Amino acid sequence: MKKIKLLSVWALMFLTCILYGQSIQVLDDVSGSKIDWTTGRYVAVGMGAVPSREEMPNRAIALLKAKDYAKMEAIANLLMLIEGTQIDYDATGEDYMSDTVIKQKIKGYVSNVSVEEAKKVTVEGDEVVIVKCISYMYGLKNPNSLDSGLNPGSVLLEKSLKKDQDIFNSFDIKDVPQPSKRKPTDAPVVVAPASKFPVTINPQKDNLEKWLDKPAPYQVAKRSASGEKYTGVIFDASGFALDRSMSPKIRLDSGDVVWAGANASPETVIAKGVCVYAESVEAAKKNPRAGKNPLVVSVINITGAGKFKTDLIITGVDAEILKDENVKGKFLDDLNVVIVKNPMKPSRT
Repeated sequence: MKKIKLLSVWALMFLTCILYGQSIQVLDDVSGSKIDWTTGRYVAVGMGAVPSREEMPNRAIALLKAKDYAKMEAIANLLMLIEGTQIDYDATGEDYMSDTVIKQKIKGYVSNVSVEEAKKVTVEGDEVVIVKCISYMYGLKNPNSLDSGLNPGSVLLEKSLKKDQDIFNSFDIKDVPQPSKRKPTDAPVVVAPASKFPVTINPQKDNLEKWLDKPAPYQVAKRSASGEKYTGVIFDASGFALDRSMSPKIRLDSGDVVWAGANASPETVIAKGVCVYAESVEAAKKNPRAGKNPLVVSVINITGAGKFKTDLIITGVDAEILKDENVKGKFLDDLNVVIVKNPMKPSRT
């Protein structure tokens, strides 16, 4: 096969963005592939050079060969994307794929992914086929068949869920110190002490975008009116260099865990994922996961382990409101959670 002229990285990214980037809302780039954290999709792109007419006079076969090569590249990119997906503050897909069973499941799924779209373009005089493969992160590959297996994100979350649940079950919540103002009959705000999910709480100034000098003031979350209930929750992390992940935790500034996806039913987590991400509060309010009447909670800091900052820190007051409102609306139980990540917004104080 005739070798295609070498394309610069910027030219390749520009080309793929023109072809496929407009429909994707929140993206992470990994080797030509994309994660849409808003709709929960992996989008993998591959390229294949079309053999010249001299090399292959039959143009139909030439195009098929180029498409096959492009699909192979897309599959390789999809696998790298899954391996690089941040699951929580200390684990990626690659960490969990050290498990032979998980690795076999995901490799089997990736090898059978179908081509959603194929286009022929001309690059510096050479014909190139670009293909796009899409995989949903969560749920069943075929919702109409219980034997179809899980999408790759759900395979990873299933493992993460078991790990977290084992930790939650390893201690008695009664041993966690609670504020003296709380009544003995109140359910505790904290569901796990920081020692069970250890992180380093950095000073806020280390997490904020330093070039922005107009901080957005913190606002206490609003309780719902009598007779009303919230349909979802939006955690506004605008202004923080947050890392998106499949299973973020909500914490207090002590590091104690207020809520995590493992608190919901395993079936719900595997079916829809813990949360989705949006670029603004306005966009989050339009997301189906937020519903018609979402609670908005201001994030005051972010944290994690090492270089990954995936977990959100909220105030104790907001944690109380979050707990009380969930008793009414059950939005955390249903994983109706949207996180706003947009570090270009004014930083918070």
